[in-house]
Amino acid sequence: MTKSEVPETKNSEEPLVTAEAFEEASTHTTAAAPTAMHAHPRSRPAGRRPRPASQAPTPAQQQAASLARSASRRARIKRATSRLPRYDVRMAWYKSRWPVILFLLQFALVALAVADNLPVVDIFNTAITGAVQGLRGNLDPLIVALTTLGDVPYMAAICLVVGLILLIFRRWSSLVFFIVNVLLAVGFAHALKFIFAIPRPSAETLVALPSSYSFPSAHSLTSMVVLGLVGLLIFRALYRKGAQADHAAIPGILLVILALFIGVSRIYVGVHWPSDVLAGWLLAGAWLSFASALYVYEPKK
Repeated sequence: MTKSEVPETKNSEEPLVTAEAFEEASTHTTAAAPTAMHAHPRSRPAGRRPRPASQAPTPAQQQAASLARSASRRARIKRATSRLPRYDVRMAWYKSRWPVILFLLQFALVALAVADNLPVVDIFNTAITGAVQGLRGNLDPLIVALTTLGDVPYMAAICLVVGLILLIFRRWSSLVFFIVNVLLAVGFAHALKFIFAIPRPSAETLVALPSSYSFPSAHSLTSMVVLGLVGLLIFRALYRKGAQADHAAIPGILLVILALFIGVSRIYVGVHWPSDVLAGWLLAGAWLSFASALYVYEPKK
């Protein structure tokens, strides 16, 4: 078979690409390449693509989105506060209303008598101050140490130790309860000092005379509240462990007696009138009556 007799294949029947067509195709490809590269996602500049005018949200859609964001925000706040203690305030007030009212009425009588500078206040202060300060002598170092225990650094150290214990054992409800009560009691005592603005005694003192006002005694109020709350925490812990109520109350009773001695020591060292100390005890009694009722009843779930 000669070369001229070789049969033509299918490829030989296809038309050949001319030089003009090849040049035109190359020109079109070169011109379109930058556009394709610019449209590639990797080469697109960062940021969102502008929303077409036809897809702009309507006022109804904007309002719905705002309502959805508000609902989501409320849900996050609810989840964040779901673990906070929720106490039965109405039940606590119902159980403690008579002691609270009684303590507050007595405080009101003392406060009115002190504010009006009634003669009975001078008689009371003179008699109690003379009896207490008449014991000065060998007991001075002990009483000075006792009154120093009611100072802010030592009370803060007691609160810190109690807070760390509650934190270690993850008693979140008791921790919040303790911190809030202590802070409110301290702030309340100093606010009353500025309201009544009663000067301190000018007699000889065994410690430096504080620059704040005298009525009511912040040492008496805060030490009674702090130590009373510590006794309440101990009582609840022991009672839940199976101890009898009278046995579980012994640490709290001892702490309250210590707070009473701290109050008396303020008269002994000469930095408070007896009416100041009495007013602090009455406020602390009302405070602890309601706080104990609030704490004993289980928080709402």
